[in-house]
Amino acid sequence: MRPLVSLFLLWILFSLKGNAQVSSVTLEQYPVFPNCEGKVGNELKSCFNYEVEYLVYSSFKVPEKWENNKLKGVINVLFEVDQNGEFKVQYVEAIDSTLVNETKRIFREFPKIKAPSYNGQPTYAKYALKNY
Repeated sequence: MRPLVSLFLLWILFSLKGNAQVSSVTLEQYPVFPNCEGKVGNELKSCFNYEVEYLVYSSFKVPEKWENNKLKGVINVLFEVDQNGEFKVQYVEAIDSTLVNETKRIFREFPKIKAPSYNGQPTYAKYALKNY
């Protein structure tokens, strides 16, 4: 009778482990831009990242003093998408205040999107972006 009990306990252990892996994949979901509807997992993550980068690069107006002197710099942005699907800049690091201000302007103009979720409930999530 002992081998049967051991086999049963082993079966339960593996079935719980398998379910935990499946459910953890669906617990967190990236925010969803309209162009990303219907995507899941890594496709949704890639689509979200692409949309953010596209909005930044297509909207960024290089300050005149940077463009005229052909200067280059790095901009680091920490931002969140809140439970209402709105973008909020938490921190911008750049060598010049004009770059910081332009970065904040762009994020203020981002559209409202479907909020990130955890366990099916809207939540906020933080992200980072590095621009050159």
